[in-house]
Amino acid sequence: MVNSTKTVLITGCSSGIGKELSFFLREKGWLVYPTTRTEEEAEVLRKEGFDSFQLDVNSSDSLASALKSILEKTGGRLDAVINNAGFELIGAVEDLPREAIRAQFETNVFGAMELVKLLLPVMRKQGFGRILFIGSVACSRVAFPFSGAYCASKYALSAFTDALRRELHGTSIAVSLIEPGLFKTNNIDTSKEMFLKYTERKGSCYSSVYDKMFTFFKRVSLALPESNLSILSKVVYRTLENRRPKTRVAVPFKTAFIYGAVHKFCPDWLIDLLLLHKMKYKDKIL
Repeated sequence: MVNSTKTVLITGCSSGIGKELSFFLREKGWLVYPTTRTEEEAEVLRKEGFDSFQLDVNSSDSLASALKSILEKTGGRLDAVINNAGFELIGAVEDLPREAIRAQFETNVFGAMELVKLLLPVMRKQGFGRILFIGSVACSRVAFPFSGAYCASKYALSAFTDALRRELHGTSIAVSLIEPGLFKTNNIDTSKEMFLKYTERKGSCYSSVYDKMFTFFKRVSLALPESNLSILSKVVYRTLENRRPKTRVAVPFKTAFIYGAVHKFCPDWLIDLLLLHKMKYKDKIL
């Protein structure tokens, strides 16, 4: 089923999931157009042999310009798009200004929505397309304390995916939500950068909590195996190649099963108790 003429645009490819997907899909015969937030990051990928473009999902002009350039390269055809760009904003609800919540949704939700809107006429014209969104296996099911804005964005992305899929019923444009669990990326570094930029820490009653959280997250990230991103890449590849792709794919399945069961069968008071117990006693964050 591999066809070297198949083309895919991927957002957020400077590192982590996006970068791994770019290399993996290229090896599988796809013509990959990885995009990054800055021109400097795009240049790094060009040195790796990619036709990479600067695309900042927070900018409508950047979205339109990058897509125009890519379509000029492909003769107006694009078989798939993987909406991967995003970050996790850490901060208690009372410590997040409106600007911070807006920034979280601009990157994680609004940019993906606008890119899809721009791409749909192209896919309708060619009569085919694959639209993938990278969500979160945990945060689109259970809202974690101190990740309220991030979880809200993933809930929103999940709802948007469902609505879009139903609107495209009867076409040959398939929509899938890929929901990863924990994978070894530099997300924690980006999260800390955004935390320092946006979260109102001065005078916060959670100051000591934040320090412990980032220490814990860093420890967990370092403990993850280097190779685990390849598992996610294989799932994405199968979703792109499948004639009837699954609408929602969680990786790994065990994590999805646990959080799915918690969300479906546990009352709110029990979920609250489980999360707070974990943070107070196991990880000693609170």
